Amino acid sequence: MTQAAPVYRVRSQQVWDLARDDYLAGEPARIVCRRYDLGLSAFRIRARKAGWRRQDQDDPDLYDPALALEAVEDVAFSDMAASARRRLQLALMDGEATEAQRWLKIFETLSVLAAEAGDVHPLHPDFAPPPSDQGDPTAIPATAPDVGTEPDEVHPLHPVSSSADADGPQAPLNRAERRRLRRAHRRTPPSASHESRASQGP
Repeated sequence: MTQAAPVYRVRSQQVWDLARDDYLAGEPARIVCRRYDLGLSAFRIRARKAGWRRQDQDDPDLYDPALALEAVEDVAFSDMAASARRRLQLALMDGEATEAQRWLKIFETLSVLAAEAGDVHPLHPDFAPPPSDQGDPTAIPATAPDVGTEPDEVHPLHPVSSSADADGPQAPLNRAERRRLRRAHRRTPPSASHESRASQGP
């Protein structure tokens, strides 16, 4: 049984241009080929013919660390952590486990430094907004009283209301309540009333 011949895939010039830019930006050739579905041998052949191998590039300028440090702008730890997180996602998409582990450690370290420096994103749980310049930052803002929360206006089920009603004078009974009270007295057996009087003593 014969095996089918490999399918020859033709990629557009735009795909090769993107692969070239990523490769010259420092990406490894195997990652670039996996990202754009290119053959590694075909990639190296085209790079050699087109003259965009790294060894074909011009020599870089002489590196002066002092000048490089002066040109570098200060970047917040949170911004560096965000860049590391994007590199981590890119490594995971490319299937590079070792590269992803490396960027994960960098991201965790930068995140800790950002939290210690108080330089975190406003949506981060550790973010604390700066105190307002108006008034005392420690003062508790006054809120408008709710309806029904005046000192003398308490709900009947509130414990303050029940204790006040127990200690204070009760309202007189109306006619229906007096009738119910008389009916309750009539239903009380004589023995119960006699025992209650005997227990009270002379």
